[in-house]
Amino acid sequence: MKTLLRISFLLLALALYGCIDFSMRITVNKDGSGTLEESILMNKEIIDMISGMAMAFDEDTVASEKFSLYDVEKIKQEAAERGSGVEYVSSEQIILPDKEGYNVVYKFSDVNQLSIKQNPMELTSMNTLSGQMPMEQSLGENLKFNFAPGSTAELEIIFPEQGIEDEELSEEEDTMDTNESSFEEMKAFMKGFRISLGVEVNGNIVETNAAYVDDSKITLFDIDFDQLLSNEEKYNELKNLKPGDFSTIKDVMKNIPGFKIETNTPVIIKFK
Repeated sequence: MKTLLRISFLLLALALYGCIDFSMRITVNKDGSGTLEESILMNKEIIDMISGMAMAFDEDTVASEKFSLYDVEKIKQEAAERGSGVEYVSSEQIILPDKEGYNVVYKFSDVNQLSIKQNPMELTSMNTLSGQMPMEQSLGENLKFNFAPGSTAELEIIFPEQGIEDEELSEEEDTMDTNESSFEEMKAFMKGFRISLGVEVNGNIVETNAAYVDDSKITLFDIDFDQLLSNEEKYNELKNLKPGDFSTIKDVMKNIPGFKIETNTPVIIKFK
């Protein structure tokens, strides 16, 4: 498994979306049904910038409406992108002094049918921004879920291999090295950026190989760039890791507050 490759491109793709706070939590019941809850917030200054870009490139003579992350009809339509049998339940807009966004809840009858991308940002309206700024690089196949009911239910979460070859990684690394912004510029660009993906089981976990466990909750990844970029030495140490450095990546990550990425695959959760 190319765990480090997965981590490298996860960070690279997410770096395109500075100033965003996004979380996704999958809750699984003992019969394999459950809910999918998502929350996304964006700095208002970025929303204003996107609105300005949309207006600048809009060929319609009628002034474009201000861009908003909260589009109920689109959110409802996106249920199908989460997998077969996924249904929209509810949503609400969030307006804070410096951020805007929404919460949404979907439900599913069979976790085995979920279709969750390795980069959850690809599932949100951020992927298209009303037709602007689409992501150029997908992170490969979706996460896979294998669920077996029983007196002790078992959930298996599989991280797929990347669809990106090592040669492409090397080329991207060269580009990053030659066009690298200063550390302070990176801190300013990534301010307020956090993204997380977790799984919670509706029961008591009796066995798991997951690295980050809190009662019935498993964290697959949780990246807080404010904390990551608070230590330039650790940031450079992580950034400079190469594919052959897998033996050191866990040691590096565990010493970075606010930075968690599950490196086991598959992740096994047994619960009652």
